[in-house]
Amino acid sequence: DLLPSTTLTAITIRERAIERAINAYKEGYGPDRILVMVSTSESHQKTNSGLSIDEYFKMCEEWIPKAREAGMKVNGTVSTIWGCPIEGPTEMSKAVEFAKRWFDVGATDVEHADHDGSASPDRVYKYYSMLLDAFGSPDKHIVHLPTTRGWGLANVLAALQAGMTNYE
Repeated sequence: DLLPSTTLTAITIRERAIERAINAYKEGYGPDRILVMVSTSESHQKTNSGLSIDEYFKMCEEWIPKAREAGMKVNGTVSTIWGCPIEGPTEMSKAVEFAKRWFDVGATDVEHADHDGSASPDRVYKYYSMLLDAFGSPDKHIVHLPTTRGWGLANVLAALQAGMTNYE
C-alpha cells in the first residue's frame, strides 16, 4: 500500500521518452512525474542529450505542457552547477537562471544536481544562498549531492545551512 503515497519519476532526456511516459501515465501504469535535465555546460548538454542548451529548452517548451495537460508533474533538473567533466569550472549564476527558466516553461519543481561530484561545501553554500536570494523559498527546489569525492555529507550540511529543505 505504499504506492498511493509514492511519486514515481521517469528520467526522460528526449522527446520519445517523454511521449512514452505520458502515454503510460494516461494508460494508468506510468510515472506520475517526468524529469528533464539541462546542463550549464554546452558540451556536456550536447553529449548528454544530443542537443544544444537552446535546442533542449525549445524541445521542453513543447513537451512540458503536454505532460502537464496529461496531469503529470515535471521536474526540471540543472546539472553541472559546480563544474563540468568536459569543460571544467562553470558559472553557478547560470544555474540560477536555468532554474527560473524551468519554472517559466512549466516545471513543478527544480532539482539542482552535482552529478559528477564537483561541488565543495563552500561552493554548495554559496550556490544555495544565491538560489534562495533569487527565489526566496526552498519549497520547489531539490538538492542532489553524491558522495563521489567523499564530500556528500559535508555538502548536505552546507545546503542545510544555506536553508535548503528538500533532498534526493
